[in-house]
Amino acid sequence: MKILGEISKDELKEFLYKIDRNDKQIYNEMNTNNGFGIFQFSGNTALGLVNDIKPENFEEMVAINALARPGTIAFAPEYNANRKGENMKYPKAVHSLLEETRGLCLYQEQVMSIFNKIGNFTLEETNMIRGLMKKLGKADKKKEDLEKWDKQVGRFIKGAIENGISEKQAKDIANDLLMLSAYSFNKSHALAYTYVAVETLYLSKYFRKYFYAASLAYEATKKDAIKDACDNCRKFGYNILPPDVNTSMKNFIPIDGNNMIFGLNEIKGIGEKPIDTIISNRPYKSVIDFILKTQGSGITKSIVNALICSGCFDPMINGERKYYEAIANDFYETKKTTKVIELLEQKWKESEER
Repeated sequence: MKILGEISKDELKEFLYKIDRNDKQIYNEMNTNNGFGIFQFSGNTALGLVNDIKPENFEEMVAINALARPGTIAFAPEYNANRKGENMKYPKAVHSLLEETRGLCLYQEQVMSIFNKIGNFTLEETNMIRGLMKKLGKADKKKEDLEKWDKQVGRFIKGAIENGISEKQAKDIANDLLMLSAYSFNKSHALAYTYVAVETLYLSKYFRKYFYAASLAYEATKKDAIKDACDNCRKFGYNILPPDVNTSMKNFIPIDGNNMIFGLNEIKGIGEKPIDTIISNRPYKSVIDFILKTQGSGITKSIVNALICSGCFDPMINGERKYYEAIANDFYETKKTTKVIELLEQKWKESEER
């Protein structure tokens, strides 16, 4: 979401609250890209569900977000089948509570509603059930919690029978609900996460090159993630250019056509203040010109070498990185002598002749 940092608060509010969730292009974007940069939908589990379900609206995106959890993932095939109008397994009274999720219980609030409406539990008691299920989701379940669950299920079955549901159906419902204890979302959580996902999809669809640039900058902050991120961008037709001392900014930016260029911040060993210095003293005609313009400003030998080795000067040095590393080392090793300018001028002439 770095792209949002460049706009005002009022513009941000306008953007956040006025995205059209019924825009079909947003869901087409989800179904045709590979989740690159999409909040909560870039992992293998969520992407697998997207490929199977192919969401067409916001509600189905929310359901996928909720399904992609250990406690609900087993229900994914049923959700997809029910979405296509196939038979639903619960009695009508239960289905009336689960219409928005195609007859399946995915949210904690739905668990509470079933215990309330079907099992005759009070709302306060349903919150206790929610807390108990959270305990049962742990690997080391306590015996007393299991016994307490069995007791509550007995109460639930009794209430369900009073509401016209058979004992077997009630037991099946309780067993399904217990599966959610492995980890499930509350609805507000799923809604909020999915809305952020829709925001990122909107950016990916309508501001793609800027969104991809921001996503690359984010991925560069994570260990070993930048290569895959660059590969993703290439799959969608973007060229990833190496850093350039005269063109690169702090982070990835889109430039002419479908080109993205590495940011100076992505080069190991260069901090924010040196980057500001590099940008403010542009343009540079050569490595020597760079050294002369930035001397005394905190640009060290290791920074210059990092710039050379990363390719920042390649357009002006014809790939002779080692030669220009030697020039830089000469400067920093002799910088306290009176001959430094003469040395640099001589090296500059030599480099031009080459």
